[in-house]
Amino acid sequence: TKKEFQDQLNVESIVNFIISFIKNNDLKDLIILGHSFGAALATLIQTKEPNLVKKIILISPYNWTILFHNKLFKKIYFSKNIDKHNEYQICLYKNISYCSTTPSWWIESKKRFEFTIENYDRFWFLYKQMKKISNMLSYHDAIRKNTIPTLVILGKFDTLLNYKKNQRYFSNNLKCGKVQILEHSGHFPHIEQKNETIDLIFKFLNNQLI
Repeated sequence: TKKEFQDQLNVESIVNFIISFIKNNDLKDLIILGHSFGAALATLIQTKEPNLVKKIILISPYNWTILFHNKLFKKIYFSKNIDKHNEYQICLYKNISYCSTTPSWWIESKKRFEFTIENYDRFWFLYKQMKKISNMLSYHDAIRKNTIPTLVILGKFDTLLNYKKNQRYFSNNLKCGKVQILEHSGHFPHIEQKNETIDLIFKFLNNQLI
């Protein structure tokens, strides 16, 4: 029912579900990696259960600065045809040719679009949850309270998250954070600069980042 999926897609419910999974499987000393909205969830998990988490890796992390691109996000992400949907997909990459020359990418994009249309109400509800001021304040509070070693990876050509604003934001608010910029990627640095992303993560895990 509508109420059931709204309860399930509540940000707090998602965080609690993940924490329950961690505890039920007796997982400890976790290294949590999150991308985009998943990165915001990672910070909330760490705030609620700091003793479970050893380190955090945030790739293109969702935060309050995305509100500056609210109209763009709504216009393209919630499109009702495949062409508009692919405009959104492509705007997340620095290298557009990666998308246009990879047949499997277009196939997967069509699947994502069909899934989005099928679950349109759920995505729209989740979007509104993500940008609620109360949730934005929770993300911000989690970042400021975080005392766990944290790596933030940003793509210089990210259309949704301005890298300069985010670099300044995380540098000013993370107590134990390292902010790294990848020069040739957008919102998916782990795809466009996979090797560089892996290298940063390994250096961070081995305490080799300066």
